[in-house]
Amino acid sequence: MTITKCISISREFEDLADKHRLSWSEAARIGMSILLADRGITEYDNKLNLYRKMQIFQKTAEDALQKLSEFQVKEENDL
Repeated sequence: MTITKCISISREFEDLADKHRLSWSEAARIGMSILLADRGITEYDNKLNLYRKMQIFQKTAEDALQKLSEFQVKEENDL
């Protein structure tokens, strides 16, 4: 069974989709699977989504380490 949905998009998305020959149906399916995976629905947590999450966690850890390092340098300079 297929259900038809109507969406509004920006001109930029329309132009990019045309330029790169992207299917709106495929984009909607992939986008929906990413959103579901981000919300923790495990059957949609594929390797790509898990990789994306790993990159986000890695960036968060790097940012925290950078802030800690800056704090330590500031504290040493204050002594």
